[in-house]
Amino acid sequence: MPTVTVNIAGRGTLLSDGKTSRVGHMWYTLTDNNGTSTSWGFSPVEEAR
Repeated sequence: MPTVTVNIAGRGTLLSDGKTSRVGHMWYTLTDNNGTSTSWGFSPVEEAR
C-alpha cells in the first residue's frame, strides 16, 4: 500500500551538516507499493544579512 509520511522539525534541530536549524522545516515522503521512497522538503527562505 502506498504511504505518505509527514515530518516536522522545529527550530534548533540538528542538521546533516552539523549545524542547527534557525527556523525549522518540514518534509514529506511518498512511498510506493515497491518500497521506493521520494521526499520533498520546505523551509522558510532566510534573507541574506
